[in-house]
Amino acid sequence: MIVERQTFEIERLLMYQTIIDDKDVPMFLSSLYKNIQVLDVQICGSILITKQDKITRFFVPIDKIIIPNKNYGFKEAIKIKNALKFRHYGGFRKISDGLQELNKYIFEKKLDCLTDSYIVPRDFVNYVYDIYVGIS
Repeated sequence: MIVERQTFEIERLLMYQTIIDDKDVPMFLSSLYKNIQVLDVQICGSILITKQDKITRFFVPIDKIIIPNKNYGFKEAIKIKNALKFRHYGGFRKISDGLQELNKYIFEKKLDCLTDSYIVPRDFVNYVYDIYVGIS
């Protein structure tokens, strides 16, 4: 199901990018949750994931501002005022199916994308992800 006119906003984001297979993303997220404290920060919200070609970017909401370095960056906020939201059920390795369904909807409705697609894990046990994309 696709829901229109959604607002999505999240602040203080640690950014990390890597080349990773979709099947390995859940294990990476689990490791991230366990090891983030080495940076002296706490995760305070849902992690966002974007995919562009072979690069996967992780945006991790944290409790304080950090100084970026060669390993990770920092983004003050991501705000999407007019977003579509698609709920994907299934493992992350099938997330491309959800992205294709959302892109098909955008094409059929003749909408213009203004942002990347942001994937938000909602339930790791039942494999539920929300996908947001800003449209005009």
